[in-house]
Amino acid sequence: MKEARARSREGDKRRGSLAHLWLVGSIALATTSAFAQTQPVRIGVLTDMASVYSDASGQGSVEAAKMAVEDAGPILGQPAEIIFADHQMKADVGASTARRWFEREGVDTIVDVPSSSVAFALRTLSLESRRFYCSPAR
Repeated sequence: MKEARARSREGDKRRGSLAHLWLVGSIALATTSAFAQTQPVRIGVLTDMASVYSDASGQGSVEAAKMAVEDAGPILGQPAEIIFADHQMKADVGASTARRWFEREGVDTIVDVPSSSVAFALRTLSLESRRFYCSPAR
């Protein structure tokens, strides 16, 4: 029993480290398109706020992203800002939100897409838009 708890804690630490690495990598890749502009680096957190994945991601992911940006400070001399939305576990809602963010709101990257259906929809969109998105979904 103690060994199982220890393994569980180690797994939690690993997932936390991977989440930090994922966010930092997303910010670094986002700066590629934002560096040529004078606008802030805009990072969109497209997550599940009220359904199956809301406990594992949801508002906690939004707050974690805000804290990471706050801790990191300016990225290549530019401020970063976090925006967020709920994809409602629907691929069409997630894709339309991402399209609006990329085309009209100047979002440089999208992170934390925990639903595989939404992640698959964003894959094609991000390739067409030449923008980066990062998802823990397989």
